Amino acid sequence: MVSSPAQLGVLPRTVGEHRSAPLPLARRSDVRSLVLLGGAVRPTPFLTSIGRSVLDLPVRPHQTILDIWLGEAAQLHGATLHARPEVRILVNRAGVFPRARARVDSLPIVIQTDPVEFRGTGGLLRDVVGHYGQNDYVVVGNASALLLRPLSPIIRQLRETKGDVATVEHADGSPVDLVMLRCGCLEVIPPIGYCDLKEQGLLLMSRLHTVRVIRRNEPASISARTLRGYISALRRYYRGLTQVSEPGPFEEDWKPLFSVCEDGAEVHPSARLHDAVVLRGGRVEREATVVGSVVCPGGVVPAGRTVVDSIVAACSQ
Repeated sequence: MVSSPAQLGVLPRTVGEHRSAPLPLARRSDVRSLVLLGGAVRPTPFLTSIGRSVLDLPVRPHQTILDIWLGEAAQLHGATLHARPEVRILVNRAGVFPRARARVDSLPIVIQTDPVEFRGTGGLLRDVVGHYGQNDYVVVGNASALLLRPLSPIIRQLRETKGDVATVEHADGSPVDLVMLRCGCLEVIPPIGYCDLKEQGLLLMSRLHTVRVIRRNEPASISARTLRGYISALRRYYRGLTQVSEPGPFEEDWKPLFSVCEDGAEVHPSARLHDAVVLRGGRVEREATVVGSVVCPGGVVPAGRTVVDSIVAACSQ
């Protein structure tokens, strides 16, 4: 995965006589859709153990990663000027559909499988947004990521660049997590074959269209596709809620920030959860300690046992 658009040669090539001039704001259409890419090349041990879509992982006992995306999407009217921007969630054919528990009134939600396999994220986008106008914009995000920052201000920043394509570069070198692009730019992507949006698609578009980059000091989202990613994302999220600063390189990070127990999880009152999640169907017994771990459906932490940085699944007892 390419971590920065600069590595693609996009930054030095955003303006040139052979590129289309950016549309004036008055001629631009709205951001019509928030497209969340939920495909996976191969399942990880973490995804196999949780038995659900990453979008259905809890952030709080009654709030999932998808709930947060939908809540932010419902606030996009002021940033996009469109009355009803839709949310389109794309899942590969071997993937698990999210449940989308918290339906948001007046917010169209489409969950669909990839129409063609092995197209890559760039090819997939070209295939699924063909019904939009050439000057309509879409915002593309990683469905498997926990959103850490309000979405509307970021989209406003991307719009203000006046680029055909606008993306985010992180000062820490972490991967791009949001891209806004004009649908007409996707015509440069071949109609057949594999094309990844970040590795090939952005470079192809930069040759004919204006590509702009904004820099952020911190990522807007963190991928939760692995145990480490999920726990790290929750720590970042709860630090933001409690306004606790990140620990320094020589500080001990021993104070718990969160514990999340879904309805249907069994946790003994004497058990200790330190930055840990117990999913529905998981059990933590008397005097057990769970640190930086996820107890999956069917997983059991026996009485008095301590588990650290682990996936506790049904077969790991």
